[in-house]
Amino acid sequence: MEREKVTVIIFCYNQEDFIAKAIKSVTEQTYSNLEILISDNGSKDNSKRIISEFAALDSRIKFFDYEENLPLSVRQNTLSKLSKGNFISLLYADDYYLEDKIKTQVDIFQGLSDDWGVVHGPGLRLFLDTGLSEVEPTTKAHGDCLKELFNKFTDGFINPIPPLIRRNCYLENPSYESLWSEGENLFFRFAIKYKFYYLEKPLVVMVDHENNLGKNLIGNLNLHNLSMDQLRENKEFPSEYLNDLNKHHSEHMSGVAIECIRSDLDYDYGKNKLLEAVRIYPRSLFKLRIIITLIFLSLPVKMQILFLQLYRKHTGYKSTFISTDIY
Repeated sequence: MEREKVTVIIFCYNQEDFIAKAIKSVTEQTYSNLEILISDNGSKDNSKRIISEFAALDSRIKFFDYEENLPLSVRQNTLSKLSKGNFISLLYADDYYLEDKIKTQVDIFQGLSDDWGVVHGPGLRLFLDTGLSEVEPTTKAHGDCLKELFNKFTDGFINPIPPLIRRNCYLENPSYESLWSEGENLFFRFAIKYKFYYLEKPLVVMVDHENNLGKNLIGNLNLHNLSMDQLRENKEFPSEYLNDLNKHHSEHMSGVAIECIRSDLDYDYGKNKLLEAVRIYPRSLFKLRIIITLIFLSLPVKMQILFLQLYRKHTGYKSTFISTDIY
């Protein structure tokens, strides 16, 4: 009896240095009943040629060769609807799977009822500049876990690459195409209806390099803010979790705001977002780091500059965040 089909969706945009390894990590999986949908989102490098060569050799690969660079949310919605698998696994072209990823997760799903929608776990973070790797922190959310996802967000959230997800999760919760990408925020919506299964074993490798989308601090916060607003307006969102949502939103926003201020990435943006975080969840005013930051912001500008210079000199602090768009 043939096992259930799994759809792997690979997103690529100008990733000629990584795409071959990403594709091979899927075609060489120990689980063979795969459909591999590859979206090239308007690459200008050699990515399209490399993908075409793989597609010619493996009938499981379907190459969607787009000329225009559109939001990732648009591509994800399109390919999710076209998918034929019972489950969907995502992969960005600069990351890759370990060989037993799909089999391990399908085996788990076979022992679960249909109200379990996500099998997730940690991934390995590979630092390209040093060759070193480490297990990336992630939430251990398990079972009915919407409240836990809000309240333990800082433990590390769910990276979109490690999970295997029931196809219906994507069909019932299409990404908001007004956003470039929802990424991890989709899991809040999945958790309204579906249970999550946590597996401790890392099954994927996320490659850390200078152009990672995850380092786009301000862009990611803007996406997160829009996603939280959309979640509040979702008619299926349980009202008893609204306070948890507001608390999470405030904590996430204030953390990024303080980073923007101390790194001078965008001082005015950070100041405005810190005040907005307090408005969303007024009890955040009792947090020491917010009190200290607000006192700092009340000082004359020359004193603020002096304190920031002393802080950076004393701590050796250097921001690593950049602004970039990929995929």
